[in-house]
Amino acid sequence: MKICKICGKAMDDSYSVCPYCGAASEPSGNPNPDPQGQQQGQPNPPYGAPYTQTHSQQQYYGGAPYGQAEQNPYQQPYPPKNNGYTPAPRPQRSAYIAAILAFFGGIFGLHNFYLDNKNRAICQLVVSIVGFVVTFGIATLAMEIWAIVEGLQLLRGDINTDGTGMLIKMSF
Repeated sequence: MKICKICGKAMDDSYSVCPYCGAASEPSGNPNPDPQGQQQGQPNPPYGAPYTQTHSQQQYYGGAPYGQAEQNPYQQPYPPKNNGYTPAPRPQRSAYIAAILAFFGGIFGLHNFYLDNKNRAICQLVVSIVGFVVTFGIATLAMEIWAIVEGLQLLRGDINTDGTGMLIKMSF
């Protein structure tokens, strides 16, 4: 394995040019083939010296200067990511449906799955299932209390946005 003098990344011995930064590398047998320290008519910069204009314009694989990618005439530009498709807006979530889910399925985080609060819902689900086995139901009881409190907050309007930041409507 060789180490590139420019970027410091490891590369295979068979590479004559660094695949990461495009700098020409020396053969693995002789780490400094030029005893005068000259390379392509340019002196080697001292260790720790900032990059100069000559270093930033080194060519990689015989192509354009580093940092200026060549355009392949045979390659088509990437299509737009959405291909012209705009998804329909998601309807507002209902606070009443979320409260019903909190009261009857809150220990499993169903109301938080409905409101797109995925992390909170997964936390409630895992604590309920693992806590039932480990604490003999005490953790599951705690998750039910948490769900009832969130259900009451939904009905009072204290929780008024879902996980995406969209407002929750106070109707069915």
